Amino acid sequence: MNLNYEDKTQIIKRFILNKGYDSLINTTELSIKKSSSIIGIGGSHIYFTLLKNFDIEKQYKENIDFENPELFFKNIKNIYESKNFQNKNTVIIFSYPFTPIKKENFTDAKFSSYSKVTKKLPFKKETFLLSSKIGKFNVLNDSVSVNLYNIYKNKNFDIHISALSGTGVNLSYTKDSKVFNSEFGNDKLPKFLLPKIFQNENLTFERLIAQNSIKDLAIRYEIPYSEMLKLSSSLFAQSILSYIDEYKSASLMFQGSFICKEKEYQNMVEKNIYKKYKGRLKITYDNLSDIKGASLI
Repeated sequence: MNLNYEDKTQIIKRFILNKGYDSLINTTELSIKKSSSIIGIGGSHIYFTLLKNFDIEKQYKENIDFENPELFFKNIKNIYESKNFQNKNTVIIFSYPFTPIKKENFTDAKFSSYSKVTKKLPFKKETFLLSSKIGKFNVLNDSVSVNLYNIYKNKNFDIHISALSGTGVNLSYTKDSKVFNSEFGNDKLPKFLLPKIFQNENLTFERLIAQNSIKDLAIRYEIPYSEMLKLSSSLFAQSILSYIDEYKSASLMFQGSFICKEKEYQNMVEKNIYKKYKGRLKITYDNLSDIKGASLI
């Protein structure tokens, strides 16, 4: 199938919109809190942050223990209480796909066993409400958290989008004053979007964008890492462009160890975006933007 760049971009856009869901966060009520506590449940770490305004007062971080999944949530509750992170404004950043459920005074998360998740899961394949595991706290996806900070800090743009690239890959975007989580990284790439060498692979967007994945592919296929960087940066940029291309202005905020720390990769992604996007664009890099954004609700 011979498709031009614009056709491929529209196809990617459909993928991003396909699974996108409303985070149920009211963006008109975002405000800096005098004090807040953030519990982060990520792909490789759990982390706890106590903030006053946007200033970090205290932090704690540890590797996720994949050997004792039964104790995973109990351990989080124990750290939260024993290390004095309790706060009436506590928010959980849950970096896995979930369905947000609006309760009377908080937004809960329903997690279902998810075969497409490429991250290693630190808990059993079960369906549960996060409130039943930890407590009645507002829950956000990390991509949504980053975008909330983006919205708060960068006013007067037609669209706000966050793009994460670290252990995983994800995008959050705004539409009609709502913030959506895309979870596009877990979708399989159509064959006509794959380079010829990978035609026999069932690759997701994440597998061809995330750093650890492209390193693995480079070794398996004996491809120079520099070439994999080009493939990754091109697809990541095109994924971002697929949603901002129709807007006259866009504020883009990046977070993640790959995109924020690897300058060569960062430059490649930016170059690909600026080559195609003709509107007013602001790009920000902030590896603390998730906890700042979460503290605003």
